[in-house]
Amino acid sequence: RRVQMFQFLINRFRHDSWWYEVPLLTRGPLLSLALVLAIDSPAMQVQSIGVIVTFYGFLLASAWPWKLPLLNLIDLALAFGIVVLV
Repeated sequence: RRVQMFQFLINRFRHDSWWYEVPLLTRGPLLSLALVLAIDSPAMQVQSIGVIVTFYGFLLASAWPWKLPLLNLIDLALAFGIVVLV
C-alpha cells in the first residue's frame, strides 16, 4: 500500500527512459554552479546557462521521457523559453 502512495515519484518516465532521472537531477546543480563559478562575468553566466538548458532541451526532445506527451511538450516549451529569455 505504501508503494502505491509513492508511485508518482517512481513511475514518472517511460520504461525505456529510466535513465532520464540523472539529467533531471543534475540540471539544477549545474545551473547553480554556472552562477557560482562565473561570479564576475555575467556574459559567461548567461552563456553557460544557455548551453546547459539547450543540452537539456535536446536530450528531452530526443528521449521524450515523460509518460504523458503533454508533459514532454510543456517541459520542452519551458526549456525553450528559458533559452530565449537568457
